[in-house]
Amino acid sequence: MSSDPVIVLYNSETCGPCKKLLSIWDSIVNAIKTLYPNMRFSVISSPNNSGLFEFDSAPKGLLKYRGWFPMVLLVPGPLWNEAMANLGPDNAVEITQGVKVFNCKNEREIIGQNTDPRDYVGKYDIFDPQEWLQWLNDAMESEDFIQAQNGLMSLETITNSENNE
Repeated sequence: MSSDPVIVLYNSETCGPCKKLLSIWDSIVNAIKTLYPNMRFSVISSPNNSGLFEFDSAPKGLLKYRGWFPMVLLVPGPLWNEAMANLGPDNAVEITQGVKVFNCKNEREIIGQNTDPRDYVGKYDIFDPQEWLQWLNDAMESEDFIQAQNGLMSLETITNSENNE
């Protein structure tokens, strides 16, 4: 399995901006693929704004990112692979280490926290493919993303122990 990073589009089927973004998704993917040909993509849809989805289709660790829709994440490849290898309601993989959130205030760490609408800041235009490239360049240069992408964090760091739940 590839260890390349993954851009996750987490959306709600009842969200107007989500529908607009999905209508241009192919152009965004194509723009990103011109600079990052190995980038992987995953689209996770919730039937409504609760953000809930079937845990056998995506890692339950994504639920902490339902602060607004559409939610876009850059997830280090090794972390995504581990989360996808353990799908289901008992999945203990935290999708936090090195994760970058599109238009999240101060690029704060989400560890142990949920995104909140107050964390949103419109730094990048989500409907402009060139803005995506700028966000991606900025996100991929962060030290925590680089460490997680290169596997410099232990599995213990990215996995919740059952005692912490």
